[in-house]
Amino acid sequence: QITDLKDKLDRLNDGNTSAVSDPEQAAKELAAVLSTCQKAYAEIREQFEEILLSSFFTTYADHTVAQGKAESFLSANVKKMIIGGIAGLFVACGLWFLDGIAPEFKLKKDENPGRKEAVDR
Repeated sequence: QITDLKDKLDRLNDGNTSAVSDPEQAAKELAAVLSTCQKAYAEIREQFEEILLSSFFTTYADHTVAQGKAESFLSANVKKMIIGGIAGLFVACGLWFLDGIAPEFKLKKDENPGRKEAVDR
């Protein structure tokens, strides 16, 4: 392949046009291909601009965010409810623990009725 490319480059540099039978015909075909490509590009660009300027696309682009960045209303509230439920569970466990300990302190106080507390005089 390298030698083939070198041969082609040598023929182009020599000015030898024997490889091309009709240079004018090749130029016309190249111009036709370029014209077709330019028309296709213009149509694609026109359709793309039409899509970008449509009201649906602009509204959609204005009201969307990257995936995973925004939470839905339901999932955000469910998370708040779960956190509130866990906090309530800790408070309930603390109150239950204090309710279980309170009678023990009262019982110790009742066991020593003869004990008098020192009074400052």
